Amino acid sequence: LLSFPTYIGMILVVLLPLPKSAHKGVHSTSSQTVFGVASADVFANVACMVGLQFVGSGIFQVLYASVVCFTALLSKAFLGKT
Repeated sequence: LLSFPTYIGMILVVLLPLPKSAHKGVHSTSSQTVFGVASADVFANVACMVGLQFVGSGIFQVLYASVVCFTALLSKAFLGKT
């Protein structure tokens, strides 16, 4: 329920067109791309909730808090960021 406003915002990005004056300098993104990203986010949230049911709240919180560390390691390995 807390993520509901986020998904409404994602839907509105696709459904509400920008005024012509706002198109200046804006990169166009297809509806399919936005739908794909939104679908991946929904799947990630579902996977988190299913994982919470399997491992319990303590281990889930430790793993969820380590997302920042894993993101940094993967961006260093795959994107070459420092």
